Amino acid sequence: MRDLGDLGELHFNAWCSEIGLIANKSTKDKMGWDFIVEFPFSNEITGLAVHQSAPKCKVQVKATDGQERKLSISLSNLRKLAVDPLPCFYIFIEYESTNQPVRAFLRHMDEELIEKTLKLFTTTKQKSYTIHYDKSHQLSDLTGKSLASKLKFYIEDLHDYTFRKKKFLENVGYDDERFNIKFDIIGKENLEELVDVCIGIKDRTNISNLTAFEKRFGQLYEKSDFSAASAELSLTKLEPTDKAKIIFRKGGIGNDFRFDVEVYIPYFLGDFNHPLFKSRYKSSFFELTLKHKSNKLGFSFNFGARLFRLRDLRKYLKFIYEVSGGDTFKVLINGGGGQEVLGSISSNGERVDYSDSIETLNTLIRITQLFNVVDDVCISYEEMESLASSCSDIFDFYSGNAIRFRISFDIVDGKLTLGNNVVLLGAIRYQIGNIILYTLYSAEGEIEKSEDTEREFEVNGPKITILEKISTNISSPIPVEDIYDELSKLEGDYDDKPVIIMRK
Repeated sequence: MRDLGDLGELHFNAWCSEIGLIANKSTKDKMGWDFIVEFPFSNEITGLAVHQSAPKCKVQVKATDGQERKLSISLSNLRKLAVDPLPCFYIFIEYESTNQPVRAFLRHMDEELIEKTLKLFTTTKQKSYTIHYDKSHQLSDLTGKSLASKLKFYIEDLHDYTFRKKKFLENVGYDDERFNIKFDIIGKENLEELVDVCIGIKDRTNISNLTAFEKRFGQLYEKSDFSAASAELSLTKLEPTDKAKIIFRKGGIGNDFRFDVEVYIPYFLGDFNHPLFKSRYKSSFFELTLKHKSNKLGFSFNFGARLFRLRDLRKYLKFIYEVSGGDTFKVLINGGGGQEVLGSISSNGERVDYSDSIETLNTLIRITQLFNVVDDVCISYEEMESLASSCSDIFDFYSGNAIRFRISFDIVDGKLTLGNNVVLLGAIRYQIGNIILYTLYSAEGEIEKSEDTEREFEVNGPKITILEKISTNISSPIPVEDIYDELSKLEGDYDDKPVIIMRK
């Protein structure tokens, strides 16, 4: 009577010999493999690859007379190949009741099969698992060449393969909830602090009886090396629970202020009506906290060094100006669950007077409109304040309203006569946040003796003509030389009057 197992191993060994593969037979089949197959070293290895090993793998041979294209294998044997650092394969050889193989199929122990094997081994009492194979696994012909080609297709570089398999084995079965921590909170004060930590109001809180668990394939395993009777808990990377729109309403809907906010909620309490339940709402410039049981709202704002679009910053300042005036605002939240009323807010202190800052922003917006700036102009609150003293004058100059301006200058060559008319050609560079505005102008007027001790001449209340307006991003400023070259080209337009090009 033929021994189908021996027959399969005989033919497999013969295919390896055909192509020069070395098939080392296992003397005892207790580790799930029949052969360690080694490829010969290449004679074309360069100095860069001299350290690389020749490919090798482990193979379990299965011979069958059937064509069911599946075979039940013990989970213990599957696990041995799953965790082996080398590439591992099953080769299924079909005979159809003859002594010669008819077809052969090479089934790689790939990541999907490894994960399935380890999960079943960990989470069930199942003793075996049925491996399926199909035409995608079939050798193109029953030769050593076909076998070697199929093996190398899966293995490619042995070093890279074993590295990838090691990393996969270390991480398989874990998910985003890999670590679970259990602890006790003792006392109402510590519980309140935990709520504040979970919504980002406080940095840390005290906890007791800390026990850590690691979850793999859905099963929890206690980490005895990570436990403590007492500890401090902090959340280094707190992500918002949700995003929503918060609405501040005074009277009708026409008086709404609406802002996008990040929402932070301590879901571990499990009940919005819990007496300690709080929620936090964070925008680009303010934070709002709500004690749900008391409907008490806490409100704070801070612009910091962040950049805002001009119109947004104006809107925010108007909001603070309004909400600090003592009137009551109804606060609503509009999220995925619809709209609900959070409570109301009113100021008990003095109005925060941003009227001057709002007017500064109005002027800056009008300046950008003069230059037809289409990109978003972004500015910090501090930058906006630094422009407050200059923006009105700049706007008047750009608008040609120069009756109160005095331009002082010296001349390097030539001679000027007091009382004569002169044309001054100059440029103004003005930066608003992330844009630079360049203005080329002419100023015509009568030459006077300068009151400026550092300058000899001046023109008072000149006639201003804006010759060119240019806006650029701060990342691509215009060189000073190019500005003066452009002014020099304009000098010829004033043949009948002395022309002076203003240089700083």
